[in-house]
Amino acid sequence: MINTSRIKKVGLSAKLGQTWRTIKRYKVLYLFLLPAVVWFFVFCYIPMGGLIMVAKDYSFVKGILASPWEEPWYKNFQLFFNMPELKNMVKNTVVIALLRLALFPAPIILAIMLNEVRNPVFKKIVQTISYFPFFISWVIVTSMLEQLLTPYGSGGPLYHMLQLLSGSDQVRYYMIDKPYFYPLVVITYLWKTIGWNSIVYLAAISNIDPSLFEAAEIDGCSRMRVIRKVILPHLKTPITLLFVMALGSIMSAGFEQIYFLQSPANYDYSNVLDVLVVKYGIEQGKYAIAAVAGLFQGVIGLIFIVIGNTVTKKTGGASLW
Repeated sequence: MINTSRIKKVGLSAKLGQTWRTIKRYKVLYLFLLPAVVWFFVFCYIPMGGLIMVAKDYSFVKGILASPWEEPWYKNFQLFFNMPELKNMVKNTVVIALLRLALFPAPIILAIMLNEVRNPVFKKIVQTISYFPFFISWVIVTSMLEQLLTPYGSGGPLYHMLQLLSGSDQVRYYMIDKPYFYPLVVITYLWKTIGWNSIVYLAAISNIDPSLFEAAEIDGCSRMRVIRKVILPHLKTPITLLFVMALGSIMSAGFEQIYFLQSPANYDYSNVLDVLVVKYGIEQGKYAIAAVAGLFQGVIGLIFIVIGNTVTKKTGGASLW
């Protein structure tokens, strides 16, 4: 009779041996990777132990371990799911997350367009300009918007331009009115992240074998055909992996941007789960409920990542695992 357990052990030891040989071979690259691994372990994995807070009557003085357990243990979950504003918060969060997801092709398009630029100086200038907004904090971005869109005094330059385009003399408060909240979120997010997110696609394009472009040129392919037949197939793997990871943010609208664009007038549109976590946790000291909200976001995001990864794996595409 075949000893299957022994075969499994031999197979596992062979895999471990191969992994160890790979690490030894690329030890310098793994050393560069080490700081990122340590960062994730310290700031992402160790704090997961604090999730027991969701089942405790947490006291800041006593700490997580010394705080008593809730009776019943799911009381904080009841408080969270019975919130009257929860339905609106989930709706707003999902809408903003989907709007961001709809912008996913934007950095891909920018990377392809930059690759088509033949003047290296102009290309570097455009790249630098597109990267720069990523390093501006949302506080400063919001302040800039307020100055550009203010209707007070002589009015901001962008305010006057929008008024001319609309052909209306009616005073509009673009920063606080409900109808303009989602467009502001989309436009500012796109402006801030499109350049930075295009880096990985530019790197992938630069790794394409130049002989493929030469062969396409000899065959008389147009630039659009080169993009379709050469560039996009080589971008399939990073596009798939990044899209699957983006699905994990389906229950996250981003805290800083929404928090600073939020006002009492647009609260019905800007009240999202990310802001709730901070308001309940930091402002009101209800850390356990904030932890439940964070856990809820994390679980839903994980489910979407698993589903997305499974679908791409079944269809023969790249997968995270």
